[in-house]
Amino acid sequence: ELTCALPAIDVVSVDSSGAGDAFICALVSYLLYGYNLLSAAKIAGYAAGLSTTRQGTATALVDRYTLETYIRRKEPDLL
Repeated sequence: ELTCALPAIDVVSVDSSGAGDAFICALVSYLLYGYNLLSAAKIAGYAAGLSTTRQGTATALVDRYTLETYIRRKEPDLL
């Protein structure tokens, strides 16, 4: 059994209602892009965290460009 913990990103959260949706969408997307499970989960964590900075669920989902721009500033080797 393999387990790991991924820390949440440090953002000011205003609404967490769409964070789970954002995580799953990004996780599946990046797995389909060919990323391994750990990298896809890290990316999904960024997507979930960023989604909490906006109100709503679908309206809070972050687009790929914004997500990857943020990740490149924080953890460039991930992409």
